[in-house]
Order: sequence, then structure tokens, then C-alpha cells
Amino acid sequence: GIIDWGGFGAGPLGHKMWWSFNCADFDQFRSYLGEYIDNFIAAYRESGGPQLDKDLFKKHVLVTSLGNMMFMVRAVPDCLKMCSVKEWATIQDRHDPRIADNINGKSTLRTTLHVLNNGIRVLEEMGSDQVLNTWIDEVYVGKWGKMSKSKAMIFGE
Repeated sequence: GIIDWGGFGAGPLGHKMWWSFNCADFDQFRSYLGEYIDNFIAAYRESGGPQLDKDLFKKHVLVTSLGNMMFMVRAVPDCLKMCSVKEWATIQDRHDPRIADNINGKSTLRTTLHVLNNGIRVLEEMGSDQVLNTWIDEVYVGKWGKMSKSKAMIFGE
């Protein structure tokens, strides 16, 4: 179910779908993403919205996962206040109470780790980086005539 209401509001639909699932169990998300998109597109159309392109919608979801992951990276310093670097060496899995329980009355540590894990898995298993690179090549450079960033700009080489 939906655990994080932070993504709700007016905005791009693919973005909203990712933020609805960013704390979901990844295997379930990966397995059923196509069905979720199909059902959303059908319901949106039935409710008077325009017909959406499934492939483009999926790309929006995957690219949003990258932005969400970068957003969550900003929370890592706070996570280290909730669980010290020294303790991380002895944590075996995500069910360890030091990271699975509410810490200081908040779910921040648990959800940050879960969203980061999901984002990394979308990157590695669903190719969100390739979706972004294709968009850069085809749209940003190809259609808009902009120049893509060099490796030196990105990596400081």
C-alpha cells in the first residue's frame, strides 16, 4: 500500500506513480508494473483523460526513480545520526530492529533505505539509466539541439 504521501499533488503522472510505489516491495513492483500502468491508463481514459502512451509513461516512472533516489541521498547524513557507522558493520539485513523499527518515533531511516534500495534495483534491473541516456540522446540533443554533458562535467575527469 501507499506509505509515503510526499509525492501527492499536481504534477507529471509517471512521477506520481513512482512516488506511490517507491516504498513497495521491489519484486512485486517489477513484476506488476506493466499491469499497474495498463490499469492506470485505462482508468484515466475512462475518467475523461487523454489516451496515454504506455511506453512513454513507463519511461517517466523509471526516470523519476532516479530523481527520487538522489533526493533520498540527501537524507543519508540524518540516517547516520539514527544508526551510527560503527553499527552498520553488524547489520545483516533490512529486518534488523536498528534500521527496521521506528527510530526516534519516525520511519525515516527505514523508508530512506527502502527507497534507495528500490532506486538502485530499478537502475540495475530495469535499466533506468539507459532510459535517461536514450532520452538525452533522442530528445535533449536530438530534438532540442542541446549539448549533452561531457564525462568531465559529470565525473570531474
